[in-house]
Amino acid sequence: MKKAGSYLGAAVLVGLLSEYSDNNLNLINAPPLAKEKGIQLSTSHEEQVPTQLECLVSVEVQQQGGAIHQVGGFVSAGTPMLAQINGASVSTPVSLAGNVLVYKSQANPQVMPAVAGALAGANASILSYAGSLPVNGAAWGIMRISQPISCLDILKLHVNMV
Repeated sequence: MKKAGSYLGAAVLVGLLSEYSDNNLNLINAPPLAKEKGIQLSTSHEEQVPTQLECLVSVEVQQQGGAIHQVGGFVSAGTPMLAQINGASVSTPVSLAGNVLVYKSQANPQVMPAVAGALAGANASILSYAGSLPVNGAAWGIMRISQPISCLDILKLHVNMV
């Protein structure tokens, strides 16, 4: 498993860079492209077996001069599942297949219906939803939606981060 860290890191870079590159990114060419763009990658491996399945794989991403975001999850039947985000546990792990919308908001039960209304206005349907437990008055919402949203500005009235 220790050697798999380089492959996992390269896979994360493929996902991060795919939006910004017309090239056919893969595990070989993504690390040099990331370096060219000033993106630094580091991986670590722990020999200790985690006590919770949700902690099997954890990825941290830091935007230049920005906050560090950490996600944790696992693979079930070949599908990646999100189980944690920034230390907050997701109520039910969410499949990362298809179109996934992740947002952070105040821990308020009225936020989810407001986001659902905004998505309906953009002709997108919610396929599944899970929320995190509140941490410091904030909670994460994770939705699998029917189609990508071209402009996320429709959600900024309701959420802190999308």
